Formats: sequence, C-alpha cells, structure tokens
Amino acid sequence: FDLTETKTISLEVRGKGKGEIRIFSAEGAGPAAVLRFGGSEDWTTVTGALDTGVLRGTSEQESLEKMPLLIQYMGRGKIDLKSFTLG
Repeated sequence: FDLTETKTISLEVRGKGKGEIRIFSAEGAGPAAVLRFGGSEDWTTVTGALDTGVLRGTSEQESLEKMPLLIQYMGRGKIDLKSFTLG
C-alpha cells in the first residue's frame, strides 16, 4: 500500500467479539495502530491514528510507497471484517 499521505485507518467490522484490532507492517513488530471493538451486530466503523513512523521503523521497506499491512484481532469471540479505509 502507498502510505505516504496516510494518517488514519478505519475498519468496518461486526460480531460478538470484544478486543483490539492491531495494525502492523511486519510479524513481531510493534503495532502502528490499535483499534478497540466492543461488539456489535451491525456493521460498525472503528477508526484510529496510523503511526507511519512505527511502520517505517519495523519494515524492511525504507519507503512508505510500498508498505505491507497486517491486521490482527486479539480478543474474545469472533468478528467479521468487511472493509478498511486508509485516510
């Protein structure tokens, strides 16, 4: 993904799960964003700041123009991910 102008990430989710959704650029790296989700039967948008400094520091990529994003859910129960938006 080209993240050169990206400041936020939004995810459209639903489900009975409660926990955190973490955004990384590499396995084992610190999260560039942590979004909290408390459960909802309806599609809900959760938004958070995306720390591109963390992404740049933990990825083998030196440039934000081609950056991988990993999305990890940590919590109880299950959630569905419909879409995500970079802003």
